[in-house]
Amino acid sequence: SVKAIPADLWKGVAGLLIDTGAFPRDTATPTEITSLNLDGTQFSSELLNAGLGGTLTLAPDATLFAVGELGLEISNIRPLIGAMQRSARVQDRNLAQLLTLASVGLATIAGYALPGENGTQIFNFEFQESGFPTINGRPLPVSF
Repeated sequence: SVKAIPADLWKGVAGLLIDTGAFPRDTATPTEITSLNLDGTQFSSELLNAGLGGTLTLAPDATLFAVGELGLEISNIRPLIGAMQRSARVQDRNLAQLLTLASVGLATIAGYALPGENGTQIFNFEFQESGFPTINGRPLPVSF
């Protein structure tokens, strides 16, 4: 399991989110962020087309420390999972763990998808104060 995301990886992800408008540019450090707005965020490549929308707000007392809703529309989820699993065979242990975790997460939620246009899959995540997020109104099979 991933124990911690390396600081340089976090800075890269935060930089990408700032560049796409998800975080305000005047945010000095990731620890000062109180909400994440992903409306209109799009990612495209040969393997993947995805769109994210919604807002998460920091909520220290919430189960997952955030509340809000996020929508994800993604194409080619199964080939993406396979590519992530193959890519996880890299020598960089942190990257390998992150790719493995991400592929397992995508495989877990794939069964929750609603059909979208042109073969896309739609996921609507709701993060509440208590409990784990729901996907398209269905609870995740999570137990601790």
